Amino acid sequence: MMAKSFPNTGATVIDSVADLPAASAALEGLMVFQKDSNELKICDGSSWVSVVDTDTPPALELIATNTFSAATSTSFQNKFSTIYDNYRIIFTTTATSAGQPNLNLQFLDSNNVARTTSYYMGGYKVTQAGGGSVDNQSNSTACFVGYLGSDVGTLCIDIYNPYINSSSTITCLWTANGSSAVYGGYMGGGRFSWASEAGAILSVSSGTMTGKARLYGYRNSI
Repeated sequence: MMAKSFPNTGATVIDSVADLPAASAALEGLMVFQKDSNELKICDGSSWVSVVDTDTPPALELIATNTFSAATSTSFQNKFSTIYDNYRIIFTTTATSAGQPNLNLQFLDSNNVARTTSYYMGGYKVTQAGGGSVDNQSNSTACFVGYLGSDVGTLCIDIYNPYINSSSTITCLWTANGSSAVYGGYMGGGRFSWASEAGAILSVSSGTMTGKARLYGYRNSI
């Protein structure tokens, strides 16, 4: 095929790498879009450099953002798929009801019903005032992922293979500012024996929470 030039965009569209002109003969700064790999390439004067792979960009992708106020839970329904192997949730609260309630995670099945058995977790939690302790769970109805502070709390959860594997795991880091102490810790090693999870829900054990949660996906490499 002959390459097609599109002057308004400054790019040339080609079918495959076989249609690329030799980089040594191309103009430095020339842009080419390669259709078979969905790549935008640019000539640096001596070679062709891939600028963007539109099928599998090498970064986290934002999937959804939930903003909530005085809520008991926030959920990401039907967001897990074969497009991503792994996921990250970044959760921030700007205010909660009094006390330091637990923040719990559950997976949702294809009907958006929360799984309520067989959560296994282990980790370490610390407080400014009271030192640290090991926290372990098994066969619980939800996975404890952190406390919420009375004013500000943050949480980062990585979820591995919830959709494509029959055994998922998570790791998370959290901090929470309370009225008299700062809480923090990590949890990991969760093993959940289901397949094709469709999403996740974060819920507070008591009271309400106000803030924002963002779900990201790690693009598959193939």
